[in-house]
Amino acid sequence: MRIITLICISFLLFQPSQKSDERISYFNPNNVPDEAEACLKLQKNLEINSSINPFIISGGFDGDNQTDFAIAVRNNKDGHQGILFCFAKQTSIIAGAGESIPGTNDPNSDWPFDSWFLVSRTSKHLPNRTKIKFDALAVFKADEGGGIVYWDGRKLQSLPED
Repeated sequence: MRIITLICISFLLFQPSQKSDERISYFNPNNVPDEAEACLKLQKNLEINSSINPFIISGGFDGDNQTDFAIAVRNNKDGHQGILFCFAKQTSIIAGAGESIPGTNDPNSDWPFDSWFLVSRTSKHLPNRTKIKFDALAVFKADEGGGIVYWDGRKLQSLPED
């Protein structure tokens, strides 16, 4: 019996581990709010980019005091990354993923960010705080930098990292 136990423990300890550069791309669809799922279904060429964790961020991006969602997405035709902003008023805006990125006019440019987080509109750490009236997103690529993406009331804007 001891030999079988030792063999089982050895087998578990010496399993090949997943490479550190491989990302788990599975997500639980039950973790997507209904409103965000409905918004995403309207975008036929987009899918959730679950290599970004979290792949969805909620905030007050347009200032209507209702919960909006930002979803990390990937264009399923060309693989370009982007963000789908789903506003509570049933409207949405795509940044990247085959559409232009704030600050550029090139819809074909790739936006390979690997981390992002919510920046509250009341944060003391926002650059040019007077321009940003609503919650924003800080978007970064490791070892390359990033910036802030925000809604100015008419369109998406971006500020590079200071």
